[in-house]
Amino acid sequence: MTSPDRPNRTSRDRVKTWWMTLGAGRSDRMPGGTMAWANWDDKALACNGSPSRASNMVMNKYMPTRRVVGFALVALGTTIALGVALTASALHAEPPAKADDASESKKEKKVEVATFGNGCFWCTEAVFEQLKGVTKVVSGYAGGSKESAKYNLVSSGGTQHAESIQIHYNPSQITYGQLLKVFFAVAHDPTTLNYQGPDHGYQYRSAIFYSNDEQKRVAEAYVKQLTDVKAFSKPIVTKISALPAFYPAEDYHQDFVKLNPNHPYVVVNARPKLKKLKDHFPELLKTKPKS
Repeated sequence: MTSPDRPNRTSRDRVKTWWMTLGAGRSDRMPGGTMAWANWDDKALACNGSPSRASNMVMNKYMPTRRVVGFALVALGTTIALGVALTASALHAEPPAKADDASESKKEKKVEVATFGNGCFWCTEAVFEQLKGVTKVVSGYAGGSKESAKYNLVSSGGTQHAESIQIHYNPSQITYGQLLKVFFAVAHDPTTLNYQGPDHGYQYRSAIFYSNDEQKRVAEAYVKQLTDVKAFSKPIVTKISALPAFYPAEDYHQDFVKLNPNHPYVVVNARPKLKKLKDHFPELLKTKPKS
C-alpha cells in the first residue's frame, strides 16, 4: 500500500522531487527539507550537497549511465512514435477562425486566457512561452478541487486534476486558434489516452478547458477538422470541457525549463518540442530563429 506522504509517481515525478530537493533546481522553494525519494530505486536518499555536487550526482552515483540511456531511449521511442502518428496535415491545417479574429488583427484587445492540459507542464509551459503575443504562462492544475490542487496529491493520480498550463495572450498578436494549432501539432500527442511520453496517469490526459462558448466552438470545430482530414493515424482523445477553476502549481514548478535547461528530463523531452516549434512555426515565435 502506498503511504500518504509517498504517492505512486511516474519516473519523471521521482526525478523531479529528488532533483529539486538536492538543490539543482529551485531548492530554496522546495518544501520538506533535504530528504527525498531516489528517482529509480524506491529508496530513501538523504543528501546535503551543493547544486554543483548535486548536478554531478544526478548523472553519476545515483543515476547509473545505463539507466539514463534507458530513459532516453524510451523517450526517443515515444518521440518517433509521435512522428509517425502525426501527418503533415496536422502541422498545416488551419484552425477555424473566431468570429472576431479579423478585427483582432487590427486593434489592441485586453489579454485573454487559454487553459490546456497536455502532459508535463514543465515542457508545455516552455513551448507556449516562445510564442509572440503570449505575455505569461502559468503551470498549474485544472479539473479538480482546490483542496487537492497540490503536487503530491495530483501526481498520485487520485484526483480529478490534470497538469495544465494557463496561457495569457494578446489576441491582437496571436489567436486562440493559433494556440490550438501549437497544442495539437507540437505540445503533445493528442492520441494517447492518459499519458504523454514517459508520464502515465489521468493527470497527464489531453484536455482543453474552455472559458467561454466561443473557445468551446473553436476547439470542437478544430478537433472535427483534424479528424475529417485524418491528421493523425489514431483517434484524437482530447477532452473538451468547461474550466471549473485553475490553481497555480507550486513556485518551484514555474519556469522550470528556463531555470534548469540541462535537467535530464528537460534535455530528453522538452528540447525536442522546442526544436519542432522553431522548425515548423517560425512565424509564431517572439524571436526569429537563427538560420
